[in-house]
Amino acid sequence: MPRKPDSTKAHTKRLKSLFKEHPDGVMLIDRALEILTGWGAEEVEGRRKCNLLFCCKGVTGKGTSPQGCSGLKAIQGKGPSSCVELLFHKKDGEPILVSCSYGRIDLDGRPYALGITREITQRKKKEEELKAQAMTDGLTGLTNLRSFVARLEQEIERANRYSHPLSLILIDVDHFKEYNDRNGHLQGNQALVRLAQLLTKNSRKSNIVSRYGGEEFAILLPETGKQTAVQAAVRLRRAVEDADFPNQQNQPLGTLSISLGVSSYPQDADGQAALIEAADRSLYLAKRRGRNRVCWQSRKIKKKRAGTAP
Repeated sequence: MPRKPDSTKAHTKRLKSLFKEHPDGVMLIDRALEILTGWGAEEVEGRRKCNLLFCCKGVTGKGTSPQGCSGLKAIQGKGPSSCVELLFHKKDGEPILVSCSYGRIDLDGRPYALGITREITQRKKKEEELKAQAMTDGLTGLTNLRSFVARLEQEIERANRYSHPLSLILIDVDHFKEYNDRNGHLQGNQALVRLAQLLTKNSRKSNIVSRYGGEEFAILLPETGKQTAVQAAVRLRRAVEDADFPNQQNQPLGTLSISLGVSSYPQDADGQAALIEAADRSLYLAKRRGRNRVCWQSRKIKKKRAGTAP
């Protein structure tokens, strides 16, 4: 609602008084910001350090300094109008995310920073949820192929930086088409969810378990060499073999089982694509040798050597 004339005059007089008393600059607050932050106008007006009042921090949690204040930069003319996302703390200590837009205005030959603050807590929360959904397999809750590829690239960079090994296990469910045909896709989906739980439960927390596609899974093992990765793959195979799945006795092998291929970086590959290809070759070797087993290969000698573990 518009202010009454007397009220407007009184407000204008008060603003002019503040500006005269504090020639270096003051902070003013409107009703909307009062509601947002819990600070009243009488508690705020005249203050010069809003970053201390609101405990401003970047969205990463790092504190901001007066020198880095976008409002101060706007007054000093050190750049165009800017918009920053900050973590504010309300008067009661509750943290909120806000978007602050700053621009310079000149009144009576003096520069001022005009700031517009909007709360974006719910918007950022929704963005994070959408980001997580884009990187997560909807059925199993594991990271999806897109996330796996991104993590593989990161882990190879980290392996190069710190000279650590990195291993990959590719997994395929044996005769899964037959299981789907006999039991229906709903039961097949439930089996995939159960497999995802078993793979996660029997993997280290530092490992990245992903759904690679269809009935295939992938596990990244940071800072893990070939021998340890093979041992981990054997444990996974046995965990699945010992688990109970509905009607698994009707499978060609008498149980619902998995085949696994192992490769290691830099022992078997010199890059991301080569590491996946090496694990894929080992996986198909496991399937050719009868399934329900772990296989790996080595490229260190001219004649490639292959290994198999039950």
